[in-house]
Amino acid sequence: MSGIPPAIVSEDTIMKSIMELLKGDAVKFFGIDARVVASARTELSNIPIQRKTDDWLRKTDDDSFLHFEFQPDYDKKYIARFMVSGAILHYNTGTPVRTIVVYSADIKETITTLDAGVIKYNVKAFYMSALDGDKTYADIKARLDAGESLTKQDLMSIVLLPMMQNSVDKFTRFEQSIQLSKDVPTKDERVQMQEMIKSLADKFVKDTEKLKK
Repeated sequence: MSGIPPAIVSEDTIMKSIMELLKGDAVKFFGIDARVVASARTELSNIPIQRKTDDWLRKTDDDSFLHFEFQPDYDKKYIARFMVSGAILHYNTGTPVRTIVVYSADIKETITTLDAGVIKYNVKAFYMSALDGDKTYADIKARLDAGESLTKQDLMSIVLLPMMQNSVDKFTRFEQSIQLSKDVPTKDERVQMQEMIKSLADKFVKDTEKLKK
């Protein structure tokens, strides 16, 4: 994300940067029991309705695709687009496709199935608002204070804390995420995490310059 002004970085792009940072370990955060073995992002490049920015697509060890969609909003028409993308990908490769749609912000319920007659389609929805940000923050802070090491999923949680269900306002949680990230021992991970947190903050809160000090 270096060189891209945070204000024009989409939430979708930030989420995919987070997935790239944690690679195969990232899928565990979303409750997916699969081992990623290869990147396959270019497989969707010829789908006409696909957005210019490819979604996060990976091949797993059971010879199927995990296709992640990151949605900051919701429209019931989205599932039809996901269905077409998955159907074309399957047609082109003959490989089973599992689609996971990650919803952020205040989205708590969506349609996950579509009966199109000859096709009955379903996706797995993951709602960030269903995660307990207060508990996650307290747990990670306690472990850092105790000098314990963090998992890759913990690093992802630090970045995404403000997107969870929280009792404090988003600005406060963004500040807390920045503070937690300062204790991540690996410099490259720490710097990338802070860039992502600040880019997300630019999308959701005012006076984000205060977070950059």
